[in-house]
Amino acid sequence: MNAIVGLSLPDAEIENEMWKDVRGANDGLTTMTPWGYVIGTGNTDGSLMLRQSLARFFGIVLFMSGLTLGLLPDGAAGSGLIAMKLGGMVIFMLVGAVLFRAGRERPGIEMHVDLKHKVIRLGNRSLTGDFQLSDLLRFDEVQSVFMLRGTDKTSPSRLYLRLGENIAIEIAKGKRNALERVRQRLTYDLTYGANRA
Repeated sequence: MNAIVGLSLPDAEIENEMWKDVRGANDGLTTMTPWGYVIGTGNTDGSLMLRQSLARFFGIVLFMSGLTLGLLPDGAAGSGLIAMKLGGMVIFMLVGAVLFRAGRERPGIEMHVDLKHKVIRLGNRSLTGDFQLSDLLRFDEVQSVFMLRGTDKTSPSRLYLRLGENIAIEIAKGKRNALERVRQRLTYDLTYGANRA
């Protein structure tokens, strides 16, 4: 095998050690599973699900409170009290709608790298935390993995899968060093994963 690749035996051992370090690195963006690993921001931890559930709950409560405030009878109220009531109703309903919408948004795409079946599953998490598949790619469909580095310290770097001439899918964003390790690991698995028995 070394003759085909063009590496001598010591070079091949050094390369294997380098890739072993890349595959074993804990970058914080990947979660190991029995079939491979998960990359992305779509995590199933309880804190994220709790925050989204609370945002939806309090959004509905505030929206209904604003609606109820608008439906209360005025009696012999003056124009100042009606204006305050109308303002409170609008504020409660607006904040409630914003909270409800924020609680329904998903955190982003999640990518499952299945080393056993040599496929990549793209999708996101539902409101209940279940994975919803949106696309399935074979390893040989991915042409390359590239990283768009942030222009300054405040903008995050982004990791992409290139599928064709003009098709790229963003799979993760974050710090440059962590994404570089993920890029190297994913490149290794896509390159050598298809050749493994």
